[in-house]
Amino acid sequence: MEAATPQPVCAKEALDLLNCAVDTPFDRDRCLRFLDALRSCVLEKVIL
Repeated sequence: MEAATPQPVCAKEALDLLNCAVDTPFDRDRCLRFLDALRSCVLEKVIL
């Protein structure tokens, strides 16, 4: 049985933000929402 590789902390939020940043056309408001989600995730993980 293989050991499961843990998912990096806030990986989904970081990936969403990076994908948004390279999307065409660039949607600043959408990317800001992803940035806020990433920031919230990081702050939540640091507190725990």
